[in-house]
Amino acid sequence: MSAFNPCVLLVSEKIIFLILIDNSMSLTFENFDAKKSKKKKIGKVDFDTIVCPAHDWGIQDVFLKEKRWYAVTMQKKNINKIKFLALYEIRWKSIRYVAKIKRIEPFENTRKFQIIIEGEPIKIKSIRRSKNYPHLAPQNKVYTKFEYFKNATFLEDIFLRRD
Repeated sequence: MSAFNPCVLLVSEKIIFLILIDNSMSLTFENFDAKKSKKKKIGKVDFDTIVCPAHDWGIQDVFLKEKRWYAVTMQKKNINKIKFLALYEIRWKSIRYVAKIKRIEPFENTRKFQIIIEGEPIKIKSIRRSKNYPHLAPQNKVYTKFEYFKNATFLEDIFLRRD
């Protein structure tokens, strides 16, 4: 399993961990009692969208001009699940572009992949990082559902939904 930074929220004397396990988000509740710590796995979340962090030059030179995004790490078993790519723009602290994926293929002689997009990327209403959840800014790829983007205003609207 690769290293990850769990998201921790204190909610009424319980700690909620959001953990990335085999590229699927899993919720774990843990009582805050070191002697009687119990964990209960709630379940996996389906996903069809990958969100990748991006710098301005990558968005302009690669995503918008070349219609691709590359050097993305992911497990082969997840390739067929992913239908959309969204980019979190580090400078603007928001997601402003999404694109339909045409195909995902190996990237050069690495264990990474490149995502080829279909048609033009779509500029959407900015989905911003909020002051309440600044830790949700992606530092690496994050999986979510495309349908969450429809009414989203903040990152928690797409990363913390569980319906």
